[in-house]
Amino acid sequence: MDQPNIDFNIFITANSEHHIRSMIFLASCFNQKHESCKLFLIAASSDYPKYSIYENIENIKILLIGRRIIGSSVNESLNKEFKKKLKVSDKTSIIKKTISNLINRPNFGKFFKFFVEFLKETSIGNLYREKIATQKFEKDILECGVYFDLYRPSLVLSFGDRHPDIEVCVLFNAMNRNIKILIPYLSNYETIGGLKVRRDFNGNTLKGFHTIFPFSLYRIYASYKFRKQIISNTFFHPPFLLNALCKLKVLSSFPWCNGNGVSSIVTVDTKRTYNLFKENFVPESKLNIAGGFAFDKLYENFINQANIKVELYKKYNFNFKKKLIILAVPQGYEQGIIDKESHWLEVNYIVEQLSLMNYNFLLSVHPRCDLNHYAFLSEKYNCKIAEEPSYEILPACDIFVAAYTSLFVWAAMCGIRSICCDFNNWNLDIYDYLTSVKRIQDRKILKATIYEIINDKKFDFKKDWDILSRNEVFDGQTIKRYFDLIV
Repeated sequence: MDQPNIDFNIFITANSEHHIRSMIFLASCFNQKHESCKLFLIAASSDYPKYSIYENIENIKILLIGRRIIGSSVNESLNKEFKKKLKVSDKTSIIKKTISNLINRPNFGKFFKFFVEFLKETSIGNLYREKIATQKFEKDILECGVYFDLYRPSLVLSFGDRHPDIEVCVLFNAMNRNIKILIPYLSNYETIGGLKVRRDFNGNTLKGFHTIFPFSLYRIYASYKFRKQIISNTFFHPPFLLNALCKLKVLSSFPWCNGNGVSSIVTVDTKRTYNLFKENFVPESKLNIAGGFAFDKLYENFINQANIKVELYKKYNFNFKKKLIILAVPQGYEQGIIDKESHWLEVNYIVEQLSLMNYNFLLSVHPRCDLNHYAFLSEKYNCKIAEEPSYEILPACDIFVAAYTSLFVWAAMCGIRSICCDFNNWNLDIYDYLTSVKRIQDRKILKATIYEIINDKKFDFKKDWDILSRNEVFDGQTIKRYFDLIV
């Protein structure tokens, strides 16, 4: 498809260190199809160390929010407005600094800290925090507007439309300039997962997210005002943030699922996810079944799985007569859903059991995890840790083992059966719709389940492939479908 020789600038919200890689990959694919495409990462200045590694990549520029530098292209009225907001914010910063100094004073600090924590949850405290949050968002919006005026993006790629961070200023400016906002499908979204991260390890709702406690008239009113956003007496955001976002008209109508905010296009990987998003109130007019954008690489490796398997066996010195098990190492601690001790008990148990089986065994560590923390597993259990990303190695395995992960969908697409290790008894039915995934809670039957699956030669993937729209989305054309949505 021939494209006109005009600038096609893409702004990318940099608010997820893990998912930014996927966003850049997708935008880079657009870059290959449009000769004048340039990519801009919008990040908080405090997050610069996380994203600086992308600064030297061709056609990528990092734009920082929080340095409070006004460009010459911004009109004078905007400069005056910005200076006004900055002046008010500076006064607020002095107050916050004074409170911080009092908290850190010896002897007096402990009592004052307790008093401040109590005050924060009162109606006055929430009103104050709402004001602070609103002022910060407004400053960021004005500063981000400078970049929009300078570079005039044609598209915004956003991790979501529900997060109270850099997304707010980017999406506000895009919305008010009628610029398309595309949310690519990056990971599985389930409300139960959102509830878990808003609860402690004992299942109690975290302070600030409860609809009643700590009690205040402000919180009770917010519970009524945002009653359609509450699940199990839990707010998605603390009430002061809900009100701040509401004032700016960027509050998602149901933030428990991406797509209910100011986004223009929301892509999903399968028909099943499409229906799930519909059930969570995302308008059908936004939804598009495009496939997971990693599907193209996965499909390419699936087609070439025989050669990839030979290469893996040679590289990791595997026995060609034995089957290959790949374990996606559980990441519950990194996700904040289990404590550190429970996490390592689970990881060590699973790795030990699989290493004792008479199969080739390869570990795959999630990019959000620090590989150095898991390196000891290789020596302790005499197993290998994959250097390649999941989409390169998954098609080559005979059975896939993990805790809860969207990679179960990838495995099913490739005709590979999986085991979901639910040894913490979370009882989540997220992937129960896939007949190729067997969820087990009794750790004692792990090895027996693997033997059972590997020896089952008659399993039929048809039901899974139908619900995953495999024939429609697993064809190597996902990026083309994304591109067709934006031109």
